Amino acid sequence: NISNSDYYIRTMYLESDDYEKVLLSDEAPDIVFDYSSSGIVINEADYYIDLSEVLDNAGVGDGTSYFDNVFKTQETDGKYYSVPLSFRISGYLVEKKYLKDDQYGFTYDEYVEFCDNTLNTRPKVSDKVNGFANSIQNQFDLYYDGETLNFDCQAFVDTANYYKDDVFNYIQSDFVVEDIPGSPSIRECTSCNFEWYLRELANIRIVGLPSYDSRGPEVDAYTISLTQDSAVEDETKKLVAWFLSPECQEKIVNMDPFEVGSNDIPVCVEAYEKMARLQIDEFNSDVPHHLGYYGEYTETQIKMYHLDAVIEYSVIEDFKNNCLNASPYSGSYDSRVAAVLEEEIQAYFAGDKSIDEVIEVINNRAQTVLDEKQ
Repeated sequence: NISNSDYYIRTMYLESDDYEKVLLSDEAPDIVFDYSSSGIVINEADYYIDLSEVLDNAGVGDGTSYFDNVFKTQETDGKYYSVPLSFRISGYLVEKKYLKDDQYGFTYDEYVEFCDNTLNTRPKVSDKVNGFANSIQNQFDLYYDGETLNFDCQAFVDTANYYKDDVFNYIQSDFVVEDIPGSPSIRECTSCNFEWYLRELANIRIVGLPSYDSRGPEVDAYTISLTQDSAVEDETKKLVAWFLSPECQEKIVNMDPFEVGSNDIPVCVEAYEKMARLQIDEFNSDVPHHLGYYGEYTETQIKMYHLDAVIEYSVIEDFKNNCLNASPYSGSYDSRVAAVLEEEIQAYFAGDKSIDEVIEVINNRAQTVLDEKQ
């Protein structure tokens, strides 16, 4: 603002309750940054401009330059009103030795078998009713075509039966489990990045939560959007193009490897590979510190806990493939739809209604919610 008299930059925070009202007002910002996991649901076509041409010119979609599946999560009817600048992935951390070479997710049956035969337990969640609603919304593309909701399908039935018959709620004692090195384990992780991968010594894979179609981990993207009727549309489009360039991608993710809250994954593959090499170098240079931090361990304990581990550059390609196999579909998180799902599915779980009866009610109520939102 001091050095350039042509533009004035002002930042503002949009509260979720006032989001749409501000976007329609004279105070609407020219540029909106957001995380796809923020929970804010709007009809983007009513507020933002399509940035497909910017993506085409940048080379998005050529299959090599960018994580194209991450961009796919933001597609609406073939258009891109929000553009990812960086991302993380969420799912389960599973040791690679328990997975097939090309496995990045579980069907419901596969996960039940994995729990039975490998983990010696049953699928558990903190709240199976809430878990069911979240699972449906994570796979919303199976039920919603952009206008009409239809839960009268096999995917919905299988999801309901999985949570009804195979999933159990945690009890307090389930959380008191001794961490035994070398024992099979699975842990849920939210917003994982390359740093997470290094901390697990690159021995894990981040897979999707159990789903109807065995989809990969979920993408949480940091996005940029440009509002309609902006007086500086051409200039802001150039800014988006610059944000996507390899040289800028190296800057917009924090390159300090272990600073808390940093290290999103760049959407540009070249920038990701450079960031990953820097993080590996930092990790390997810190191995002596790890040994000192953990105190006087015996040689056996050092080997057991892998405190002397050195990471090879080859894992960069492995984690890249993990990211490329993340689900290209973005879940739809609407608290009102979730409330309908949670309220109505309980009658089926309790055996008071048939699945067909529940589907009919959910279809009508959830569609009404979406119609009111238009």
